[in-house]
Amino acid sequence: MRVRIIPLVVLAAFSAAAFAEQTETPAPNGAEMPLALYQKLKGHFDVLYGAQAAMLPGMEPLNRGEVEKALRTDAAANKDALFKALGSSQAIHREMAARALEYCGDKKGAVEVLGKTLAADADSSVRRAAAAALAKLPDAAAVEPLIKGLTDSADSVRGICATALGNIKDNRASEPLLRVLTGDAKPIVRMQAATALAKIKDKATLDALGKALENEKDERVKMAIAGAVRKLMGGDSEKTEPIPSAEEAAGELANLAKEMKEVEEKLRNDRHDQAVQVQGVGIEQKLAELIKKLDKG
Repeated sequence: MRVRIIPLVVLAAFSAAAFAEQTETPAPNGAEMPLALYQKLKGHFDVLYGAQAAMLPGMEPLNRGEVEKALRTDAAANKDALFKALGSSQAIHREMAARALEYCGDKKGAVEVLGKTLAADADSSVRRAAAAALAKLPDAAAVEPLIKGLTDSADSVRGICATALGNIKDNRASEPLLRVLTGDAKPIVRMQAATALAKIKDKATLDALGKALENEKDERVKMAIAGAVRKLMGGDSEKTEPIPSAEEAAGELANLAKEMKEVEEKLRNDRHDQAVQVQGVGIEQKLAELIKKLDKG
């Protein structure tokens, strides 16, 4: 037994060493931001995004406005270091730089480098930070990299890219967002795409939104699509029948789906009598009426 165990132990040791080598952090390449700057920026973000919970009892909460002002000052004063850090071999430095560039005061320069980072960085956390910064710096120059980001392997990146495109409100994003709405596997990403389309308000997407509403299975996404259709049509009008709200549209669709399931069950049981046919026609009419209401403006 002892002879058999030794090779296994040696093999395990080699495997552990190989794993450690594969997951080891890359060596610095000289593009990292100074440690003092990294720590200062991290401190600002910790306060702005909820890390004040670690404060000692009795301490006064820091003023968020003052903290953001300090963050903008530090980011602007170290803008060149932030641009350089996007080329660091350390993902943590690239991510911090991408987050801080939102506050650097050079929107044109930041949008350009963040777009390149979003399109090319190998780390999903860095791409996510770049997309989030671009969402806060809406600019037409970012449309192309954000559209590319809609196909990112990370669903969080795809969703933030959709949100950013909605903030920019450029019609070039309409078709790519529709593809996300009808094809993405994650409901939350489809919902973000629908919300973005509601902000863009491209009338040419109305028919596609109606079809997406018919085919969508997730109730939350249905509500978002119905809300987008509603916004495209300008909401309720005194001269027309009120457009159903997102909740009403989702409820009607749920009821129709239930009726459709009943008809399918009857047909599977070889029931083709007139009553079943009438029920099926009735469902089609109700669905057509719902789409008609949503199409009204």
